[in-house]
Amino acid sequence: MRGCAPACGRRLACFVRRTGVPMIRAVLLDADGVVQSSPKFLAMVAEFVPEERRPEFIQAIFDAERPCLTGDADFRDTLATVLADWKLESFHEAFMRVFHDIQIDQGVLRQVENIRKLGVMCCLASNQQSYRAKHMSVVLGYKRLFDREFYSHLIRVAKPDTQYFRSILGSLALPASQVLFIDDSMPNVLAASNAGLQSEHFPSNSGSQHLGALLRQHGLQVA
Repeated sequence: MRGCAPACGRRLACFVRRTGVPMIRAVLLDADGVVQSSPKFLAMVAEFVPEERRPEFIQAIFDAERPCLTGDADFRDTLATVLADWKLESFHEAFMRVFHDIQIDQGVLRQVENIRKLGVMCCLASNQQSYRAKHMSVVLGYKRLFDREFYSHLIRVAKPDTQYFRSILGSLALPASQVLFIDDSMPNVLAASNAGLQSEHFPSNSGSQHLGALLRQHGLQVA
């Protein structure tokens, strides 16, 4: 983590004394819906599945992914089972690729940089299966853009389980009140709150300006 300039530290301390808001030492951002989106997934589903059966197919994919989010199954295998049930086994690699077709919100990434310039840690906190997490970390470069990455398949527990957040707090060695969590899923936000974190709901893909406003509410004076 980059060192905080003395003037920045004084400003944060003054803010805390003036407002009573806990000083934020780390920000946790969800990935999908906050930092990134996957606009081509639904188009891929539409290409292969009749309209009236699409909700059923999407639910089957999500159900297959669920044990993979906690490292209890391999997504290649569970996806293959679903596609075989739907007679789409020949499109296995195409479906694997579409999960890696991710659009990054560059404005949000600039806010990540702004957070780190304040001397505050900025970490990714995301439910992900191993293949997608590796793509995000290595190919998209999140391992250098964020101070830490907290992927559910490595923690072995997924949001909204409060143990997910307790595990992160243990790794950061920070009081819960000094950690801000931002997610587009309200159940995840409520779970973080129950674990003692400062938490904010972020309407899905609402962009960098909205993110900046939330950060400023917690004393982080970003652009």
